[in-house]
Amino acid sequence: MDNEKTRICPYCKQEVKMKVGFHNWKNLFRKPTIEEAITLFIILMEIALFFAWQHDINQYQKYIKENCNPLVVRPLNPATATNDSWINTTYINDTNRTYSV
Repeated sequence: MDNEKTRICPYCKQEVKMKVGFHNWKNLFRKPTIEEAITLFIILMEIALFFAWQHDINQYQKYIKENCNPLVVRPLNPATATNDSWINTTYINDTNRTYSV
């Protein structure tokens, strides 16, 4: 069996003999070019930046959860306040301030 096939070049329309077979697997494991190395480096850095960003977001969420205490907001008219009107809570800057009816 002959390991060469004749194909026609799509650009110059000439016949070209090409080797077919298992020797092409070596092209998969060739030394990468500088452009391929740069592309791989960029992809790896994007993945590393994604995980670093996730870590930072988790730290911010943990900090907010532990250090920003929700305080009850005083109703507009304290004279008509009931226990049900104190259900709504919000975050405010003054964490030492307390409200009483």
